[in-house]
Amino acid sequence: GSSGRIYLLVLPIVAIVLIGVRSGIAMTGISLTTMIVFIILAQNGGLEPSLIADRKSLVGGDWIGEGINTIVLTSIMIALMILFYRFQEGLILREGKTQTKLRRTQALLEKQNATLEQKIKARTSELENSNKIQTALFKLADATSTSKDIQEFLKQVRSFGGQGEFDE
Repeated sequence: GSSGRIYLLVLPIVAIVLIGVRSGIAMTGISLTTMIVFIILAQNGGLEPSLIADRKSLVGGDWIGEGINTIVLTSIMIALMILFYRFQEGLILREGKTQTKLRRTQALLEKQNATLEQKIKARTSELENSNKIQTALFKLADATSTSKDIQEFLKQVRSFGGQGEFDE
């Protein structure tokens, strides 16, 4: 094995990670085509002047074996990278949908909270008015039961006038 084969394996990975699935597939095609071209050149003697002779790297069987290993490793690696890439895309989409739902829910909760506060204020105002009326009726009933005649009753009712319950 040589470092050239590792280079051909790494290029598709880098392309998938940095750019995307399509570029990774394209780079796989380029890497495999490069490997096939070198296999053909090795068998036809085109690489003989540029290779070290004592390594016997021009044997066609070695090149074919290396090529098959490269193709298998590249195919497995690309398939795994594509699966991982799609998995990440799915996670990102689900996260976006979850955030959108959370924002909608938060807006709805804020709206319902504001509505509830308005209802509480309205109900509190109603209760305050009801308490004022009840207090006035209690004072009126008390004046009725404690007064001995109509003049005393009217005097007590007029004394309520300053408190706002029986203003004429």
